[in-house]
Amino acid sequence: NQSIFQSLRNAMNTGDPLQISMAEEHAKQIEGVKSLFVAKREKLIELYSPNTVYTKDKDILNAFETKKETILEYTDGTHNLRMLQLMVATADCL
Repeated sequence: NQSIFQSLRNAMNTGDPLQISMAEEHAKQIEGVKSLFVAKREKLIELYSPNTVYTKDKDILNAFETKKETILEYTDGTHNLRMLQLMVATADCL
């Protein structure tokens, strides 16, 4: 989780959409990663991707609200972890 977070943060700090996309694609290929989704807050969507639909995922919305890392464990026949970590845009990112 931390490795993916740092890679994405470094790519986002470049401001280069191609670098960001490549970092996301590389992270999705890591063994054990079932899926990767980067949810954007409303203000970020307004600024950079107005055609993006704001999430309705209750876990993501809760992470946005609490600003806390969340780890959810699912044992529905398989063992899966869902990790939510907030990435706050800083002056470096903008």
